[in-house]
Amino acid sequence: GICDSNEGYTTCPVDCRSQEFLVTMNANNISSGNMFDIVAKQNIIILTFKIHARIGSYSVEVWTKSGTYVDNIDLNSWTQVLSDTITGAGLGLTTQLPVFDSPVIISSGSRQAFYITLSTSGIKYTNGSTEGALYKSND
Repeated sequence: GICDSNEGYTTCPVDCRSQEFLVTMNANNISSGNMFDIVAKQNIIILTFKIHARIGSYSVEVWTKSGTYVDNIDLNSWTQVLSDTITGAGLGLTTQLPVFDSPVIISSGSRQAFYITLSTSGIKYTNGSTEGALYKSND
């Protein structure tokens, strides 16, 4: 869905369908955190993520910043958009994170970095090919 120009994040999700973008459920690694960038092809609003997490209870935080995470991992320059608890669904299943405290708005052509971190190692992930390389596009 596309929000009308007079709608904001509080009204748009009511009449616009949300869209999911599944990247991978491969799980050859496990960590307590994962950093990645999103480059918007059109204006988008991100309200939450689903992650691949081991079964268990975790404290979760989501941080974001304009630009890339590469060479910029000092969280003093990031904004925290979520601090909550979750229960991991386990291998091969997605775990829904709570809705962010404030939406993350990414303008067309802009890059936004994200850092999802758990209190202990529980995020399942797979290696990419090259740091900064495009993993998947929604063309």
